[in-house]
Amino acid sequence: MKTFPIRIASAAILVAAGAALTGCKSGSAQHAGPLDSIRKRPTPELRTLAERHTDAKNARVIDRDTELRMLSDDIRRFLYIDRPSRLSNYPITR
Repeated sequence: MKTFPIRIASAAILVAAGAALTGCKSGSAQHAGPLDSIRKRPTPELRTLAERHTDAKNARVIDRDTELRMLSDDIRRFLYIDRPSRLSNYPITR
């Protein structure tokens, strides 16, 4: 009676191997659109290798904001208005 579980196991292995060896068939190729447009631009949603258009725009906005804030700090340092005057006889708190 020990041969019965072995037969079930071997049948299950054969079914699993058969399922693994068969390929998946997709529907019609009409859903993908014309092949020429896919070949010309296979990833239309990407602007760079890893960024979408919105990601690239967001990065530019963040860069511009950071650069303007750095420029403001540089102008304040250049004009010496980033700290109180040291020429006063009275203590100046900030």
